[in-house]
This record gives sequence, C-alpha cells and structure tokens, in this order.
Amino acid sequence: MGHCNVLTASATVASLLCTVACAGEQPPADWQGTTRDSAGVTIVENPAEGVWTEASAWTIEELLRIGAVEGPPEYQFGSIVGMELTAAGHILVLDTQAETKIRVFGADGIFLGASGGTGAGPGELSSSAGPLLLGRGDTLYVPDARRQRVSLYGPDGTFLRSIPTEFGAAAALKWDMTAQGEVVFQLNRTAMPGDEGDPIPDVIAAWDEGDAGLDTLLHFPAGETFTFQGGRAELEFFAPEPWWTVAAGDGIWLAASDAFRISRYSSGRLERIVTREAPPPSVTPQDRENVLDGLVRLFSRIMPGSEGQIRDMTSFRQVLPYFQRLASTPDGSLWVQRIEPPRDWTEDQIATFDPDAGFGGRTWDVFDPSGHYLGPVEMPDRFNPLFFDDYRIGGVWRDELDVQHVMIIRVVQP
Repeated sequence: MGHCNVLTASATVASLLCTVACAGEQPPADWQGTTRDSAGVTIVENPAEGVWTEASAWTIEELLRIGAVEGPPEYQFGSIVGMELTAAGHILVLDTQAETKIRVFGADGIFLGASGGTGAGPGELSSSAGPLLLGRGDTLYVPDARRQRVSLYGPDGTFLRSIPTEFGAAAALKWDMTAQGEVVFQLNRTAMPGDEGDPIPDVIAAWDEGDAGLDTLLHFPAGETFTFQGGRAELEFFAPEPWWTVAAGDGIWLAASDAFRISRYSSGRLERIVTREAPPPSVTPQDRENVLDGLVRLFSRIMPGSEGQIRDMTSFRQVLPYFQRLASTPDGSLWVQRIEPPRDWTEDQIATFDPDAGFGGRTWDVFDPSGHYLGPVEMPDRFNPLFFDDYRIGGVWRDELDVQHVMIIRVVQP
C-alpha cells in the first residue's frame, strides 16, 4: 500500500519529514479560515466550504475491478476485511469466508495464488482474522483475535511465522501500521470496570515484533454506542465514538464523532487541533425508524422472536455524529468520511444494515497536511475503502445483488 505512517524516526529522517510537512503550513490560496496558537498547540479553524473550485477539485476514476458472480472461485468473494497493495503492484485480499483466506492478484487483476488456509495450524487463519497490514519489505501482518496471534507472510503469500499477542480480556478494535514497521492498535477494555466502577479508557499502543512489550501511545474515552449497565447490554445509536488513524510524518490523528475537532498527537503530546464549521443535523423520527427497522431485521434472522428485547435495549442520541472514519495518506492528506443520515437509506440499505459498519456515506472531506480544508471527494456508490495511498484507494464494491468485488480507484488531482 505504501502508507507513510511514522511515529518515531531518526534525526535525519525527521528533518526530511519536517521539510515535507512544513511545506503544507502555508494555507492554500483563497482559504478563509484562521490559524492561532493556544499554549503551544496550533489550532486550525476551517470554514464550512473548502478552497477547491470546479476546475481544481479532486475526482475519482476506476482503475480496476476484480470479482464475479459466477465463474472460477478465486474470483468470487464473500467477506473481504482487508486489502493491501505491494511495491510490485500486487493486490493482496483477505476474505474471511474463503477456505483459503489470503489471495494475491497481479496489477492486472489476474489471480496469482492463495495462502492462509482455515484452521489453527501454522499459517492458518480463523474467521476473525484481519485486517491486512503491510510492513517493511512488503511483509504482510494478519492479526487473528481468535488465535491470539499475528501471522506473517511474504509478499507472495508465503507463510513466515506467527507471533503471540495475549491481550487478556481486552479486545483489539482497530489495527494500523507505521512506515517503520510498527503495528499500532486500539485496545478496548470497557467490559473491565475500574476501581470505582467506571470504564477503563481505550488505549492506542504500538508493538514491534522484536520487542516483547507494548508502547502505550494514547489513552482516550471508549465509544458509547455499546455499553453494559447493571450487567445488561445497551445500544445507544449516534453516541460519540473515537476514530483515529496513523498520520504521515510523526503522530496520530484522533477525534470523537460528537464534534468536528480532530487532534494530532506526536509522542503523546497534543500539537495541532483541526476544526470545521459543520453543524450536524438533528436526528429525525425517520432516522430512528430506519435504524430500528434494520436492527430488528438483523437480529430476527439470528435470534427469532427477539424484536421486543432489541427495542427495549436500543436508544438514540438527538444529534447525528459529525463523521464516521478518518484516513491518512503518505503525502500527509487527512480524509474524513461524512455521515449518511439513515433517513436517506434505500430499502436495500435498511434490509442489510450492519451496526458494525456504521453510518458512513460516499463523501469524504479532504484536508492538507496542516489541516486546511480543501473540499469533498465523492467515492463510487456502494464502495467501502480499505486502504489509501497518495493517489490510489482500494476497497470493496458491491453490485446490485450485494456481491462483493475488489475495486481500485485513482484520485485525479488537477
């Protein structure tokens, strides 16, 4: 994939990174926001509108699509949870429903091979494996929560070795990789009450295969959508959730979805805050009805007769979140996914509602490395991005029958 995500660097590398990053300090022409300093923290306040014009706005074009409804099984996908692009241009895909879970395709989309069979043996993966992380030398890292290990493969899919990852009762919710080869992940421990009964904050930690310990980078409040109250599970939709991504250069972008306020940390220190004037819409009765309808349909397929219980455990905040996800690219651009209000869902979206997928829409807002708002980019319809680099985005595209395909798109920057 070529992520340029670095948390620590030598002085020489840091100087080079600073040279690149500082080039983005000057705001683009016609930017109408303000930049100020607050106790050593740079605060970038963006207006609602970006600086792109119709002529300068970035657009998307499709480069490649892999997949088939019928035909050879190596071109059929069931549940794609990870995707990466090697330096040689090979496309690596992790499909947890496949018997052999990792598939390798050439830059032209031709199938080259597969590895990672189903099971608990060396090189085998469970259905909970994922995502894919591309490390140094295009080594592929595949976390497997059920097996409590990370399995390593060569760029051609050859199994190398497995490394135990024992997190106790904590769950790793999100994984990322720095350009230096450090695995970064979020540990959630909300099921483990603190001394006073309060939830323990989530942790972003870094882990290097050569180091037995974990390096804690940040602590932050856990998400509030799913909680336990008195031993009873509760769902509160549109509640604040934390989102983060490893930033290019040296740091992490982190934000909670109840405000358009995205913070950049370096070595655990807050150094920059990016805001944007974007008041979220209020939650309407139709929003609540569509979410509840989709949730009841989902659980009725799993647990028939559970409708009353689902309705009893579900509540809603009064305001929609500001965004769904964050992503960064090697050049330092920050991408922020907008919410698609449930009231705009089609019947098919209601019928296939997945609470884990959230409420992300097609539109992503793009900021330069310093946090100046450039403008929106429209992704293809029914497309879910899984990796970003400077000019390519790879992800899952679903056809009208909800069949998954691999899609690679290009970002056109006039």
